[in-house]
Amino acid sequence: MTMRLFIVTFDLPGARHGDPRYDRADRTLRTMGRTFAPLKQTRLLASRLRARDVRNVILPVVGPHANIFVARITASWAFRVLDPGARGMLRTWLKRLA
Repeated sequence: MTMRLFIVTFDLPGARHGDPRYDRADRTLRTMGRTFAPLKQTRLLASRLRARDVRNVILPVVGPHANIFVARITASWAFRVLDPGARGMLRTWLKRLA
C-alpha cells in the first residue's frame, strides 16, 4: 500500500489552553503514521490510510461538534515557517519520509 501525505487540521469548539482533546487527537494520529505539527491545530500525517479513514478515526476523539479537514497532498507544494527551530524540524521530518 502506498504512503500518503496529508494535512490534517481541526477546530475544537469550546477549547481552552491545555484542552486534553488536542493531546488525544495527537496520540490518535500517531497511531496512524508519522506526524509533525508545524502550526497550531495543523498536523502533517504520513500514513497508508485514506483521507476518509483518517477523518473517521479522529472524529470520535475530538468530538461530534469539531470541524475536521483532511487533505491528501498530491501535487507540488511549498511551505514558509519563520521559526528556525520549527523549520529545521520540518525539513528533518520530510527527509525521513523520502
